[in-house]
Amino acid sequence: MVCYCDLIRSLGYEWDDCFVATSPAVLEWMGFDGDGLMFQLTLDPPTADWLRGFYSDLSGVILEYGSGGSSVLALKANVKNQLYSCETDSLWLARLSSFLTEEGLSARFHPLHCDVGPTKEWGYPDFDQADFTHDRGTQFLMAAWKPWIMFKDQKINPEFVLIDGRWRVPSFLAAVINCQAPIKILFDDYLERKQYHVVESIQVPSRMIGRAALFEIEPKNNPTREFLADYLPLFLKPD
Repeated sequence: MVCYCDLIRSLGYEWDDCFVATSPAVLEWMGFDGDGLMFQLTLDPPTADWLRGFYSDLSGVILEYGSGGSSVLALKANVKNQLYSCETDSLWLARLSSFLTEEGLSARFHPLHCDVGPTKEWGYPDFDQADFTHDRGTQFLMAAWKPWIMFKDQKINPEFVLIDGRWRVPSFLAAVINCQAPIKILFDDYLERKQYHVVESIQVPSRMIGRAALFEIEPKNNPTREFLADYLPLFLKPD
């Protein structure tokens, strides 16, 4: 494929390491099949290779924080995989859902919109469109916790968690606190982003895979789980 990096950046858009445009308008302008190109893996090759093999063998329940090419991979790799996908960008999630429907994969795709208000590129909160408020702060606080409330209600135990979206450290903590069975957690971009290494006070990675860290978590009888589930939202209530 021809690299359009300089052209894309000159127009004010981003282009990731795998030459995947993040703007549907740019894709349409360039004459590409927007959805087919957008939902490509953006993982580094060693991580992508490992994940492809793991998903092929899994036949289980997957929770991912951050959606896109990894979602397509999880569903195409094994017809028995069930995918719960958490995403802060509602438009991105809707477009992904439509694409998976066209691909005949939607029956095993369970989208979970973690509403944090308006978002911009890569699902980051957009404070130009909406200010930080008490209610929005509550949304931030509960973003990583939200899928586990649903899992508890439906008695679902994911076997694998991919962390590749927003609120990555809280996503890791939510998985460690709430898991009811052994799980593996793949934490992308872990190698060079030192701010993520704070989680090693809880558990160190079992191995590195490319730029990602793999954690193997055993469930614990943790009284913190119920306390946080009941009281975490109250930390932002002033009354």
